[in-house]
Amino acid sequence: MDDVIEEIQNLFNLAAISESIANDWAGSNYLDFNEVDPPEALTDGTCLDCLQLVQQELQKADLKDGPAFWKRLVEAEVAPVGLVGFLWALIEVALKKDSNLEQVKCGAFASSIYMKLCTVNGASIYKFYQQSIVQKVLDIWRLALRVVLYGVRNVQITEKTQRRNKKSKKVECNDEAPDACLPQQDMLRILNKSTNDLYIFLNTIPLADQPEIAIHTARYISDLAELDHFEKEISYKVVDGLDEFANLKLYCERSLALCHILAHGRHSADCSLIYERIVQPRLLLWSWQNTAYGGAASMPTSLIHFGEVMLRFVEQRIAVADEKELKIIDELIYALIVRCPDRAEYRARVPHTIISLIKIMPQNRHYNFRFTLWDLATRNNSMATVVELSILMIKEFDWNIPDPYTEELANANKNKQQSHENNAIKEELESDEEGVDMDRTRKRKDKKRKQKERDALHNSTLADETHTGTRAVEKAKKAFELPYFPKGKALLYRILIGAIVHSSSTIRARALCLVAELLQNKDHVDFVKDAAFDLIFSYNYAEDIVFDEGARPSANPTAIDRLFPILTMCCRDEKVSQRLFYSIQNFRKQVLHC
Repeated sequence: MDDVIEEIQNLFNLAAISESIANDWAGSNYLDFNEVDPPEALTDGTCLDCLQLVQQELQKADLKDGPAFWKRLVEAEVAPVGLVGFLWALIEVALKKDSNLEQVKCGAFASSIYMKLCTVNGASIYKFYQQSIVQKVLDIWRLALRVVLYGVRNVQITEKTQRRNKKSKKVECNDEAPDACLPQQDMLRILNKSTNDLYIFLNTIPLADQPEIAIHTARYISDLAELDHFEKEISYKVVDGLDEFANLKLYCERSLALCHILAHGRHSADCSLIYERIVQPRLLLWSWQNTAYGGAASMPTSLIHFGEVMLRFVEQRIAVADEKELKIIDELIYALIVRCPDRAEYRARVPHTIISLIKIMPQNRHYNFRFTLWDLATRNNSMATVVELSILMIKEFDWNIPDPYTEELANANKNKQQSHENNAIKEELESDEEGVDMDRTRKRKDKKRKQKERDALHNSTLADETHTGTRAVEKAKKAFELPYFPKGKALLYRILIGAIVHSSSTIRARALCLVAELLQNKDHVDFVKDAAFDLIFSYNYAEDIVFDEGARPSANPTAIDRLFPILTMCCRDEKVSQRLFYSIQNFRKQVLHC
């Protein structure tokens, strides 16, 4: 500890920051750097060697006794507020557009020192930890990352005008020439050190109550993977300790290791941060700027490969996830369905990713995704993706296991029904007792006659209890009687059959192809037949036809057989899908009127 204090003291004396300047910076919450002229030592890079020595001593020092460290620092006449201002000023100088290599290095060393001292116990007491400075530290690291990726320190996002009636699209535009004053090798050293500092920082400082810092951190962790995501062998394991983390050779491996830490409850109350900001864009196969590839642009193979790595990362998270995190993954699957771009290449890849993700979820959740698809289909939302997912779920899932939803719903309905039966009888008895009390107050003249009246009233209540109780029970049963609803995978067939009368010709044509594929297998014919039957009776065109509540409508079996030749004929040719739309509408009316 003595060596660290000595080096910090030498560095602080070299800076020569007055107490008034340090207090002015602290009063502005470290946001108004340009309003005060910084000392020359902060801008000419002369403190680079001292910064490097302080960083080296901090790596070797044992600072577990935080209060003693801060006490010794104050005794050495190094005011924490002055040290914070000094390190912040170095970072601000490095972030200027015209900063040179020495100034950027000074800012990087200052960032490393600041992040290390923030993790020392007692830093918050001396107001050393400042959220605004942590954001500036992340800006320094992102500057180094941009130089390595694009060769320039600033990447501007501009609006590219599209054709008429098309939305403008955000694209990257590098207006600057390659920055020769910032060599990539030096920037890679900064990035290598930054990941180690961030690992220590995230294992010490909770970010759950600092959403802005958490979002900036997640964005930086996500961008780190772009450096070498194209490697074939990528580890996504949870590391144990800084030494194991430092031995990871690839930046994408370090990125995934940091994701495991960021998923902890102390950084995000519901684990949604990494799934929304990091996992979702990779599974959707979006670009690194989180935009979908459009037009004639094709997806890079490396991005597809890293999407598979991210899927295995989620599988590892599911193995240790609690119920709260599983619900977030359910929301992730829903977001993947809704946000899947309406483009052939995405529709061919993203649904398979979603199915793979559902497969690694606990088996009792497989049935629930049927209702997710049904909900989207009934609201006509993302139908192209829903159709692709329906056929994949029919083919690739085992539907012979008991439906937990049906059993749970049956038990819930039984309990609700029994509760309503008891409540109905209880209300009737209470109303009768109130009547008894009123009679009791009005008739107090003769105890004997009062007792007789009470007995008579009690006997009449018992006599009518069977009649009134049965009526209440029947009313409760009627309120909770379930209508006909497809069970198991039958719901998925219903979605497919419903898609063949969709308003979009593309969706109708695709649904017809999939139904034709199902009709070639005898195992699917009965399910398709039942689903087509449901489609016919989904709308009641004949007002004079009333079906019993809670019962599936009945019709002549030959009626549904008349639909099959139409279905089969249309399935052989996509061009006649429009004909099927009107055929089924007319056929519906004929069957309901017959």
